[in-house]
Amino acid sequence: MAKLLKLVLLLAASCMVECNSDDDHSQPQLENSIVGAWELKSLDKGWGQVTSFKAGDVIYTFSEDQLLVISNNTSISLSPLPDTGTYQCVVNTDHQITINGIVFDYYVDMTNLRLSKDVEADGVCYQFSKIRPTN
Repeated sequence: MAKLLKLVLLLAASCMVECNSDDDHSQPQLENSIVGAWELKSLDKGWGQVTSFKAGDVIYTFSEDQLLVISNNTSISLSPLPDTGTYQCVVNTDHQITINGIVFDYYVDMTNLRLSKDVEADGVCYQFSKIRPTN
C-alpha cells in the first residue's frame, strides 16, 4: 500500500512539473487587437507636416509572434520607422510598443490604430485603418 501511495504522489508531482514547464516556454504575443493588416492613412511629423496616403500605399502587418512587416509602395519616408522590411515589435507596457528599437504609445480599437511618439513636443503620429478581409 505504501508503494502505491508513493507511486501516486510521484505521478501527481510529475504532472505539476510538466504543466509548469509548458508555461515557461510560451512565447510572448502581441495584443490580439493590434494583430492584422493596417493601412497607413496619415503621418503627422509635427509642425503641420501631415502626409495623407491612399489605400494600399503603405501596409503594416502585425503578427502574433511579435513581427511587423512594413510595405511602403511610395517614395515617402516613414521616418522614424523604416520604410520597408520585417522588424521586431514588442508590447512593453499598457499602451506602449517598441518597433525596431523605437518606443511608441499606441491606441487601438476595432478599425483604427494610432502610433505616436513625443506628440506633446511636436513628435510623430501615424494613423491607420484596419484592412478588412475580403470574402
